[in-house]
Amino acid sequence: MTEDSPRRRLAAAMEQRRVELRLRWEELAKRARMSTANLRRLRNDETATLTPMRMADLESAFEWQPGTIQAILSGTDSRVGVGPEFEVEEREIDQGHVTFAVPPDLPEGDRQAIVRWAEEMAQRLMGRQKG
Repeated sequence: MTEDSPRRRLAAAMEQRRVELRLRWEELAKRARMSTANLRRLRNDETATLTPMRMADLESAFEWQPGTIQAILSGTDSRVGVGPEFEVEEREIDQGHVTFAVPPDLPEGDRQAIVRWAEEMAQRLMGRQKG
């Protein structure tokens, strides 16, 4: 992996969060419903597949908000020290509360699309946790 590749940023963020949660990789793999070997491949191999469902499982395992992994991969997540400043958006939804970040200079139409997406993902994840 290159020095500042998307996967390197993700691996660094995962390691930082693992330490914060005081968990072993084995426990995080179990939480993400995957083998320790697969989790290791995702952390160390840029060619390993990261599907939307796998990202949702990992975000749940690491106790991250929906969309965090995509933000890390795109270089816009501040937890790994990259990306512009963001504005925090908070929304009440049927089953709870969702918080996410958006760039301050984003056109209003794009901002609304992100808000709709974040609300939809939160609804899906909350529904999945109930079932």
